[in-house]
Amino acid sequence: MAAKCLHRMFLAVVLCCISVRCVQGIWLSLPATGTKCVSEEIQANVVVLADYAIVSDENAHDTQFVSVK
Repeated sequence: MAAKCLHRMFLAVVLCCISVRCVQGIWLSLPATGTKCVSEEIQANVVVLADYAIVSDENAHDTQFVSVK
């Protein structure tokens, strides 16, 4: 009985780990002029950490970084 319960718990943990999604990068192409607004809907009681890299097509070697918490 205990072995069957452990087997079910193991399967539940594996399924939870498989179903979690992770985003490593998003590419946004924005026009050079005008106002830009990028927003995300963040749920209550959630901590979001983000690092953004700003890359220009004209000067790809001069990369600027923005960190958001």
